[in-house]
Amino acid sequence: MLRQILALASIFVCTSIAWMILGATIFSRTYGSNEQLQGHVASTWGTSQQQSPPTAAYFLNEVENSTTVENAKVVVHSHTVHRQVFLPVEASRIRVNFHLTPRQKGLLWYSTYAVDFGADYTFRNNTAETQRIDFRLRFPAQKAIYDGLQMKVNDQVVALITDDKGTVGQATVAPGQTASLHVAYRSQGLDSWRYDLGDGVAQARDFMLQGSESQPHYQAQVTHHANQFSGH
Repeated sequence: MLRQILALASIFVCTSIAWMILGATIFSRTYGSNEQLQGHVASTWGTSQQQSPPTAAYFLNEVENSTTVENAKVVVHSHTVHRQVFLPVEASRIRVNFHLTPRQKGLLWYSTYAVDFGADYTFRNNTAETQRIDFRLRFPAQKAIYDGLQMKVNDQVVALITDDKGTVGQATVAPGQTASLHVAYRSQGLDSWRYDLGDGVAQARDFMLQGSESQPHYQAQVTHHANQFSGH
């Protein structure tokens, strides 16, 4: 009887050890390949995204003088410098709608999402001359899909020049007048979506960021750096 109990105990211990080794092997292989699997998901679906506000700028031609000494004489040289002048953002109205679409790769699930981004910004031409303004929107991630990309200035669709970093449209703004810029796109990403006000920005004027109401756990909130707004 004792011999049978010892045999059963031995079988139980050996089986438990075997299952522990198998479980540890599966765990190690699964999470050891997490980085590679995440890379595959990012390449097919998209990476984390960080959107920054658009810029509005015009070019100013200025004449600068420099002097040199030639043959014991002072010679003045004049040359034209093209300087870019940025207009401040006077108001921001941003709407971000998220749609959770988790994807499985191997034995792991990844937090992937689709996002509808739409925003309205106000800029003012505070000069005494009509300016040809370049409106530039940087994409939140490179090598991502941007469907329905749209840019309007004062409700007028503008032609866009787009590359992998962003898109640019031009419009003429009269002196002292405001330009209402509307931008929108649909995209998709992985893990997180952030709105970055930019380096050195401590305060945003007339700023509103509204997250999706259909996904309560996606909320607009201020991060620790106090100049970023995130959707988690």
